[in-house]
Amino acid sequence: KYAEVTAAKAVNTDKKMLMAVEVKHNERFNLTSIQKQLQKEIEEQFPHIKVELSTDKKIILELDKLEKKIQKDNTYSPKKLEKELDKLISLSKEQT
Repeated sequence: KYAEVTAAKAVNTDKKMLMAVEVKHNERFNLTSIQKQLQKEIEEQFPHIKVELSTDKKIILELDKLEKKIQKDNTYSPKKLEKELDKLISLSKEQT
């Protein structure tokens, strides 16, 4: 749907979702409008969850690591996931 988005990663709990998207290099000039558009659409699709959106490469890499940890460890506790997600959300806010 979005040609300018080359990759997307997301991790969520019952209350929060952190989504990171990678945007084509030549589309980075339109980054603000792309972010607003995606944020609005994601919030419409998930009205019961607080959604954070990032275009930071570091957040994409961290989400990828977290996804792999969760898939590897089937007993990943919701409390631990919440803690990791909060850490990544604060990191994403720091870098913007």
